[in-house]
Amino acid sequence: MNIRRISKRKVTNMDNDFRLTGKTLKLLRVLYDYQASELAELLNVHRSQVTHSEADKRSLTREQTLRILEMFNISEDSAIEFDRVVKHIEGRALLVRAGKYTNGTGVR
Repeated sequence: MNIRRISKRKVTNMDNDFRLTGKTLKLLRVLYDYQASELAELLNVHRSQVTHSEADKRSLTREQTLRILEMFNISEDSAIEFDRVVKHIEGRALLVRAGKYTNGTGVR
C-alpha cells in the first residue's frame, strides 16, 4: 500500500482514487468563504476549471483534491463521508421534486 503524509495529522492512502464531486467542492468552497477565483489561484488553475469542476463538467485531479483537503484541514475520510451525505441529500431532493418520496403530496 502506498501511503503519503500530507500533514502532521493526516495520512492519505494514495491507492484510493477519491476526488471531490462538484457539489461537494462548491459546498466546501462556500463554507470556507472562498471565491472561485481565490480557490483557482491557490490551485494554480484558471477560475473556469473550478467552476467547471463544481458543475461536474470537469474532474479535479487527485492532487488538486488532496491540496483542497489540506487547505481546509479536512481528512480524506471526512471528505468521503461528507461527499456521501451530499449525494444522499441530493438524491432525496430529486425524489421530493419528482413526488415519489412524498407520494405526490409534498409532505413526508
